[in-house]
Amino acid sequence: WEYAPTGLRDLVVYYLLRIYDLLRPGGFTALITTNSILQSCFHESWMRKHSGALKNDVRYLPTKCFATFPFPRDPAHEAALAAIGEAYHEHRRALMRDLWLGLTDLYNLFHRPDLTAALITAERGDRATIPGTEGFTRLLRLRELHLALDAAVLAAYGWDRASDFGPALALRHDFNALDNLPENDRTRYTLHPAARRELLARLLKLNHHRAAAQETKATAKKPQAPSKQRVMQFPASDLELFKSADLS
Repeated sequence: WEYAPTGLRDLVVYYLLRIYDLLRPGGFTALITTNSILQSCFHESWMRKHSGALKNDVRYLPTKCFATFPFPRDPAHEAALAAIGEAYHEHRRALMRDLWLGLTDLYNLFHRPDLTAALITAERGDRATIPGTEGFTRLLRLRELHLALDAAVLAAYGWDRASDFGPALALRHDFNALDNLPENDRTRYTLHPAARRELLARLLKLNHHRAAAQETKATAKKPQAPSKQRVMQFPASDLELFKSADLS
């Protein structure tokens, strides 16, 4: 994964959540669907907003980026999310193998506005099995699959049409500059900045709505006599976010 969790505590939390996903009923399908969403610009935007930083690198903290992320809950979209996520992963895996490139090197090409077959020929690994022309075509296909992945996630939230969150959201993918990246390396093939801001606002609103519902449910179940038993929770951040993973 491009953004691996760092720190012993966060690694333990991360892998405990993954084991939980696999063991619950329908866990394997749910894990594939979850991974699809984690590859999307939705989670990438949330992660960049709420993660820590280590020098100029993103430091993925599951307690702030994963446990607080409001995943879509419409089961009608689960099959579509799993299918596009698997197609995206397999296409990328095969392309990395055939160009003999690691994940970072592949995405450096993915985000290049001046991408050409000649550039891929120069950047491919010494054990590459395909020419630059084929690599160019397949990298363009990877971009198309990423658009399809984001569109599937958008539909799963119901934001591809008018909803309580506002009008249909147009993601408007293109080569855009991200302000939170170094000045000499800001260009990414990603959402339009205005779409990213609106997306983050909707995700935060959804987070707050679920957090409030969770708090109301917890209050309703509270016993008459207050318990002195301590309950382990994820630490609260500076935002009004979940204090525990949303696994329901």
